[in-house]
Amino acid sequence: MSDPRRRFRPWLTSLALGFGALLWIWEDHAAVGFSNQWILLATLLAITAIGAILSGGRQIDRVWHYIDRRQTGMVLLIVVAAASYFIATGRFRAHVPRYHDEFVYLTHARMLARGRLWMRAHVLVDFFDSEYLLMQPVYSVQTWPGYAMIVALGIWLHIPAWIVSVIISAGVVGLFFLIVSDLMGRKWGFLAVLFLIAVDPFRHQSVSIGAFGASLLFGMLMIVAWLKWRICAKTKWGLLFGMAAGWGAITRPIDAICFALPICIAAVIESLRIAGQTKKLLAAALWALLVALPFLTIQLILDERITGHWYQTQYLYYNRRDLPQETFGFPKYDPSLLPQSHVLQKQIIYRDWAVPFVVRHQPGQALNDWLYYRIPTALSAIVPHPLLLVLLPVGFLGITDLRRGAVSVEAPLFLVLYGFYTVFLPQYAMVIAPALIVMLLLGAKELQMTWPGKLTNIFLPVT
Repeated sequence: MSDPRRRFRPWLTSLALGFGALLWIWEDHAAVGFSNQWILLATLLAITAIGAILSGGRQIDRVWHYIDRRQTGMVLLIVVAAASYFIATGRFRAHVPRYHDEFVYLTHARMLARGRLWMRAHVLVDFFDSEYLLMQPVYSVQTWPGYAMIVALGIWLHIPAWIVSVIISAGVVGLFFLIVSDLMGRKWGFLAVLFLIAVDPFRHQSVSIGAFGASLLFGMLMIVAWLKWRICAKTKWGLLFGMAAGWGAITRPIDAICFALPICIAAVIESLRIAGQTKKLLAAALWALLVALPFLTIQLILDERITGHWYQTQYLYYNRRDLPQETFGFPKYDPSLLPQSHVLQKQIIYRDWAVPFVVRHQPGQALNDWLYYRIPTALSAIVPHPLLLVLLPVGFLGITDLRRGAVSVEAPLFLVLYGFYTVFLPQYAMVIAPALIVMLLLGAKELQMTWPGKLTNIFLPVT
């Protein structure tokens, strides 16, 4: 009997590709224009068709064969090349903190480097109060401690904070190559690397002081640990997953949930299908929990000392004081709620920056906020070129196993969870860049399987 999916694949792929073209037209028409978009589509199709006829693709096949034989060396080469690229692209920028967030992370890192999670409250509060700093009941910061712990390690080793960010981002690139190589093959892993370093927020954060790269690193480590554990179920992979999940949870908790939850669900589903796998999964989960506990304990101690409650984080504590109504949920905008701080700078930032987000994040406007701000903002920030959106719907047809599903579902889960948070900025979406890139590459691979031939060899240079 013929495979029904193979029989209807051309029709499904064509339909998804058409929907993707409409998605690109909807998202990018303001910048390009409708008429120019159709011309660009036709030109791209013509180039691809001509190239497929003229190119035999033998040299490219030799390159992929070489990569397949030398994985470890290739990963190291990719990490070094990515680090060099990030340093080269950021060479014209002054590597000093410029934003409030950067100063805050450095402040906390210097505390941690001296063995302190907080310091005693300053007696002259109004003279030293600043954005995202807590003055009472202790001197501390609004942000989570996970990224500051990494920067503190850099301080001990006399490594500048921006170089720490370069190392983190290069590590993300190398791990992403391993993940995509496992899911789709190493030639796709190489292409995924090129896509990732083309993401503008990722390049910007690679030489900046911020937690987004670290959050992405821990997410990549969780995925790698799970993929390796599926093969051999060794204890070390459970320990790695627990370390990455625990450290990620005190870096950017929602991001950590977006990575860990799909992996845990996929691991449970898979263990139920394989005899004897459940005991191995329980043992790995126990080791992971033991490794994650020290990180979670640090956060609980910090919460209790700053807020007086074990389960109220310093992040929400600060927001309730100086960024009221910036929280999870859909609070009704109340103009009478103002920051408790008397510092004019905090008052202005709340009025001019936070309030517009609060006003837009109302129950009756949530759908419009999603369709016309959050989703377009996320796509435009993390897709290397808007035209690649035509591949996104086709990518859903390529989710044929739990591995691909667990990696890809991180993107919609992220959009759902952050849909409940008042503020959404382009750099937030950086952590779902790998998931979206996997979807784009799955779409390209689905095209190759639907219309086999030399299309993929031309797709690589064209993209």
